[in-house]
Amino acid sequence: MDKIGVSIIGCGGIAQVHLSALVQMLDQVRLVAAVDIVPEKARAAAEQYGIERWSASIDDALGSDTDVVFVCTPTNTHHQCAVPAFNAGKHVFCEKPLDRTLVHAQEILDAQKRSGKVGAVGFVRRYDQEWLLFRSLTQSGAIGRPVLWQDIAASSGPALHWFNLDEEGGGPFLDGAIHTIRSARRARSMPTAIRSVLKTARSTPARPACGFNRATSCSSGGPGACRRVAPALASFNSWDPRAR
Repeated sequence: MDKIGVSIIGCGGIAQVHLSALVQMLDQVRLVAAVDIVPEKARAAAEQYGIERWSASIDDALGSDTDVVFVCTPTNTHHQCAVPAFNAGKHVFCEKPLDRTLVHAQEILDAQKRSGKVGAVGFVRRYDQEWLLFRSLTQSGAIGRPVLWQDIAASSGPALHWFNLDEEGGGPFLDGAIHTIRSARRARSMPTAIRSVLKTARSTPARPACGFNRATSCSSGGPGACRRVAPALASFNSWDPRAR
């Protein structure tokens, strides 16, 4: 069987996770191209993982030697990579969320349908054995009828500034709570009501110089500026008022 040609667009942190797994499958895949708007990142990834070529242009990930494209760029740029990949006849694995807006997410879905190729989004809990067991127990009624789902996540803050920018990453609820919402839907059905709360768990001595407002989003334009943000708790609740 011919090996599957894989190219990756975006060579940041999450790309390293995927590449570390792909290099364990070299009997089945070829690592064709590493692409990043920062050429040094693409070159570093190519050298570290033995990728055949590197580039700053996504066109180099869409050649005839590529079968599958991994999209590992900031959320608001996913459609800029996934749509051309589908149009070029490639299968696409896209990191979650699918995109920053519903309009761009729909563009990706439409391109996938036109291409007839396989598209996948990085919802890892769908394949996690613990979450699959929880889904099975919930759907079987073994733990009763769920009324309230509460999910709390804590973090010291993202390393990259784009994560908390509303127009780019959307912050912890869009990027993180999307896992919880999808898990809740798969466990039972669409929640009838949702409430989200974000607060700091520990105060910082002073507001960071980058201008971060802990109640909203990060206004910094500098990479790594958000490292100084106090840890935050994100709480997601869904419930069925009819069960009261």
